[in-house]
Amino acid sequence: MTQYQVTFLPSNQVVFARKGEKLLDVALRAQVNLDHVCGGSCACATCHVVIKDGFHHLESPDADEVERLQDLGRHLFATSRLACQTEIDADLIVEIPDHYSLIS
Repeated sequence: MTQYQVTFLPSNQVVFARKGEKLLDVALRAQVNLDHVCGGSCACATCHVVIKDGFHHLESPDADEVERLQDLGRHLFATSRLACQTEIDADLIVEIPDHYSLIS
């Protein structure tokens, strides 16, 4: 079984994940503090993260995720993703922005 290393910033918490696992599921399993108001159904943007390394290995976001990401406005980065929609397929470094809890 393929495993990948996911590092969550700013806590520098390292977690191992299986290929295809959703980033939100990995964070919750490791008790990483990451909001997810809609429960992971891509109905909000509270699980917004910024991929600092490994972004180019990820599948492109689908139309629903793109729409939610556009709701972020000035908080959107070129490597922004929703943790509930991001399937792990490589080692990643993931930043949880300070402003994530302000987005609804």
